Amino acid sequence: MKFFPILPALLLLSGGASLAQEAIQAYGKKFFHRDGQRTETQKMGNSLIVRQETYSKDDILTEIREFTVDDQGRPLSGRLFDGRQNKRGTMSYHYDPNTRQLMWEELKNRDGKLVRRLFYPGALKDPRYAKRIVAFSYDPQKGESAEQPMEIKGTVQPIMPVTQSDGEFQPGIAQGTAAPTPQEAAAAAKVRNMPVTTPQTAKKASWLKQRK
Repeated sequence: MKFFPILPALLLLSGGASLAQEAIQAYGKKFFHRDGQRTETQKMGNSLIVRQETYSKDDILTEIREFTVDDQGRPLSGRLFDGRQNKRGTMSYHYDPNTRQLMWEELKNRDGKLVRRLFYPGALKDPRYAKRIVAFSYDPQKGESAEQPMEIKGTVQPIMPVTQSDGEFQPGIAQGTAAPTPQEAAAAAKVRNMPVTTPQTAKKASWLKQRK
């Protein structure tokens, strides 16, 4: 990881200490991933917007993420763009009002349709899900009205700001309108050298029981 301050042009002008204190500074960080990609983060002074750009090993911009965070740096919402700055989707993050623990995140496609909901450990009462991250994929044409959202099997990645180097870049975006097909899961597992599991339907009665 590299850290570098970017000083605005105002600081290059003579204006005394007061001018320097009033000038807004931008800070940036670079994170390097094992697969050759890198993610660059920028944040302007006291702004609550964090922008992250991910580049391929060939130095091609592949994805842009913009997060709105609170004063403690916790994400509240976000937007996803491809390398050509076409909108891909939006995220929202939901916290326990008492403990401020992150409970779940939602992903919507570029049309504002719900496509994935990811729950963090402790968010659901069902013992199958209570102690792990679990995500459900929705048909954007049906959204929450779907009787049986599909549990996404295998490794599920939250959509969070990149905060460290070394790991592989995992966008964590659900593909298609439901859980991955066996063919998609096999292809993804081949790339990541992971065991393959096929998607299964979550039981209707208990999957939505959340912790009170």
